[in-house]
Amino acid sequence: MLASSLYQIIYESMQEGVYIFDDSGKVTQINPFALRVLGYEKDEVINKTGHDLFHAHAKNGKISLEECPIFIAFKKNVSFFGEEIFITKDGTYIDVEVSCTPLMNEKGKSKGYLVLFRNIGKRKKLEKMLKNR
Repeated sequence: MLASSLYQIIYESMQEGVYIFDDSGKVTQINPFALRVLGYEKDEVINKTGHDLFHAHAKNGKISLEECPIFIAFKKNVSFFGEEIFITKDGTYIDVEVSCTPLMNEKGKSKGYLVLFRNIGKRKKLEKMLKNR
């Protein structure tokens, strides 16, 4: 099996959301799991900014792209790991853990930004329940 075929199978089979955005913040790739969790079809996301579509950051309102920790890390060309709030197409807020890293070509030039996310809603509820004991 060619390495590229194996990578494609892994990308499409992952049980974590994965998307890549370009230098302008527009999504260039998104895996099936991310689409399922967020409730979008691929054509509704590609060439749109993930920040505008599903980055909520807080349940009481959105923040600007310039304030977005994911986009700030991208602009600084550094990795980011943390908890965020995404909003699905139907308006449901979901707690997510994100891990993001710059994608660089062999000359060290930016080729975009890779974002992996997982829904941590169940974990957050359990933590809250244990805390309130």
